[in-house]
Amino acid sequence: GDTAAMNSAVAAASSDAPAYALLIDDFDAPPLMAAAAKATGLAMTQFLMTDSAKKPSLWGQLGGNYTVMSRVRGTGPANPSPSDPSGMAFAVMQSSYTTRFPADDPAETAFVGNAYDAFYAAAFAALSLPADQRDGTHIVANLARMSDGAGKAVIVQPNDINGGVTTLQAGGTINLVGTSGPIDFDDHGDVVSAPIEKWSVDTIRALPTFKTDTIVLP
Repeated sequence: GDTAAMNSAVAAASSDAPAYALLIDDFDAPPLMAAAAKATGLAMTQFLMTDSAKKPSLWGQLGGNYTVMSRVRGTGPANPSPSDPSGMAFAVMQSSYTTRFPADDPAETAFVGNAYDAFYAAAFAALSLPADQRDGTHIVANLARMSDGAGKAVIVQPNDINGGVTTLQAGGTINLVGTSGPIDFDDHGDVVSAPIEKWSVDTIRALPTFKTDTIVLP
């Protein structure tokens, strides 16, 4: 939100004419991109961006001149393959999401599937515990019981929550199939199986679109 500070930082970087520039931003990514596009010292710079920049508004303030977007690369959570069970779960979520929010596509914005999965994972872990044990320590311990490849497959969606919770309450394990990919937790409650993508921007169409260049698996 500090336009003066942003312009000052862009000017300082432009005076160095760097070969590469790492732009770390979220809500201010669109105006930052617009400012960087106008800086003469950054005309040949390769821009590297963090995952929070991946959203269609990134090029919304470029006034139709999208040339600079061909020099942007970033990383972020990867969407699962359509042929994977998680890809099918993502497609169902995507359909429901775009019905509710027609102007937004979760495939074009980072973290939508991950946030959706995080909410459901916390719900499964908490609801399957006695009311007096729904604290951080017990919930984290419960997450490991949701990562059994041989357990009951439970898809992150409203229709599967009762079956998943019931299985966990009975002392069983489940294999949680998320919309963001396979979800496997370690003993600390950290996800160990999430794929990461390296993305760029395709500028050959009337409007730019994100494209996946590489997917890196843990």
